[in-house]
Amino acid sequence: ITNAIKEAKKVTDRPSMIKVTTTIGLGAKLEGTGKVHGSPLGPEDLANVKKKYKFDPEQSFVVDSAVKEYYDGCTKCGQEAQKEWDELFAKYKAAHPQLAAEFERRNRGDLPDGWKDKLPRFTPEDDKKATRQWSQMALQACADNIP
Repeated sequence: ITNAIKEAKKVTDRPSMIKVTTTIGLGAKLEGTGKVHGSPLGPEDLANVKKKYKFDPEQSFVVDSAVKEYYDGCTKCGQEAQKEWDELFAKYKAAHPQLAAEFERRNRGDLPDGWKDKLPRFTPEDDKKATRQWSQMALQACADNIP
């Protein structure tokens, strides 16, 4: 997968797709079937799968110390990236306060002030139109006023 991603990144003039083929329930008695998707493995089948992949069949919900250490490192990396982002955005905000405020508004999921006032108003006296035409007018007003 890593190599496929590296190759895909080399192509910059069009989108890339990476096809990954998997087998659902790999290693289980019912691997590759819909039954393994919708129901839990029985105790015997679960023990066999654990043995096949060199896990202790007697243990459940165990995270190997190497795996925990790796993911703890991801947390630290994420915290460092967040700190870098916060510092960079603070500089951006000082240089471009209006654009930064717009970015923050969008990130909060807030709609712009007064957006409802810009929606079209319809009455029964309006010309007759197909529902899709009324919808188009409403959607266009949203597109024009809700960036």
